[in-house]
Amino acid sequence: MNIQQWLADLIPQAYERYQPVLERALLYFVGRLRPERQQEIVLHQMDCQDSAERMTALMRDCPTLHKLGQLLARDPRLEEGFREKLRQLESCLPLARPEDYDWPLELRPEQALAEGSVASVFACRWGETEVVCKQLKPGVADKLRDEFGIWDELGQQLGDWCRQDGLAVFDYRTVIASLVRLLEDELHPSREQRQLLLAAQRFQDVPEVQVPCLYPQLRGLVMERLYGTPMLEHERAGELFSLAVRVLITDPFFTGDEDGVFHLDPHPGNLWVTNQGRLALLDWGSVLVLSKERRVLLTHALLSAWRGDQQDWEFYASQLTGAPVGLCPKASNLSGLLSPESWGDQFPLDLILLRKILFHLEGIEAHLGESQLMWHIFTQAAVRFLAELPMRLAAPLNWRGFATHLSNLDIVRHTVLHWLKPPDESG
Repeated sequence: MNIQQWLADLIPQAYERYQPVLERALLYFVGRLRPERQQEIVLHQMDCQDSAERMTALMRDCPTLHKLGQLLARDPRLEEGFREKLRQLESCLPLARPEDYDWPLELRPEQALAEGSVASVFACRWGETEVVCKQLKPGVADKLRDEFGIWDELGQQLGDWCRQDGLAVFDYRTVIASLVRLLEDELHPSREQRQLLLAAQRFQDVPEVQVPCLYPQLRGLVMERLYGTPMLEHERAGELFSLAVRVLITDPFFTGDEDGVFHLDPHPGNLWVTNQGRLALLDWGSVLVLSKERRVLLTHALLSAWRGDQQDWEFYASQLTGAPVGLCPKASNLSGLLSPESWGDQFPLDLILLRKILFHLEGIEAHLGESQLMWHIFTQAAVRFLAELPMRLAAPLNWRGFATHLSNLDIVRHTVLHWLKPPDESG
């Protein structure tokens, strides 16, 4: 496998300085897989025609790389032909045969629907009822255990290689270990069952949104079958994007509840429009929970960055990271405000995961040819603020229990400081 040539073909010129580290990392990763897995990878490479196909095939053979590929599929910094290949990782058909899976006796598999990094989805019959069953891919637990060990070793190596090449150095080992534990959650269907039940409860009063109903009396993860169209292929995609932003970002962030719960994998393969016109949110294998305290601090940190107030930025952002931070971010998109370069060596896992969600939504935004994500979030937050006005009249000046996380005193302070300080002044 000529990984060096693949990367040379696929990495944009602006990011060429990262190619040597990526090359060493991929060679290190593949070189430590078991021989039988290396043979399987080589076999699948023989059917590929170009670098994009070869890289995508490698990602599909490795669950952790498959998950990474789903994220990169919507990254506009990558070449469009490569992203088109990566998008196949969002909703490809299973490689294994139905008979290779362990089926509950009550179910009769009928049709393969999709395959993710850890599990496959099949249409089945339960008596006369049409259902969907999500099954772990054959051998995926062993593959993940192999790859988790490699990533643990690779975390330290990445820091050393970046230091040698003069690139930004972060606590890669801790970050990778945390992300690995998150991916491991998908090996336990009971966790997704619980999250699916909570999601159904959360959206029971939101008629525009649907999550699949669960059949908890059956072994495994068995849900109702929903019929519809991928959101990006639907004629109302632009209109529904605003709804997706609200339920995936604005609602869980701007809530007065102690915990804000975010769907952690909102790539286009998991966003469908049912035949009844409802937005269907699929795959609740992983969620991100942000506490009220974290959301308050993040709100203040981002407002400080917007004002260009370095001192305030450091005060709030360092409370989120538990360590010193860099210069406050200046970016035109939301994921840029969560750039690791501004958050320092101890970039926290919850913000990494929030940035992952934003990457998915910005990718959808780019596919739709719009630049509306920040506008949707701003206007939806403004609606919540207006709804709070009657309560604010009687609230203590420093009370932050509002869904928008800002006390009356906070609003005055940020507003006054914004007008008193030039926007380009950093500290």
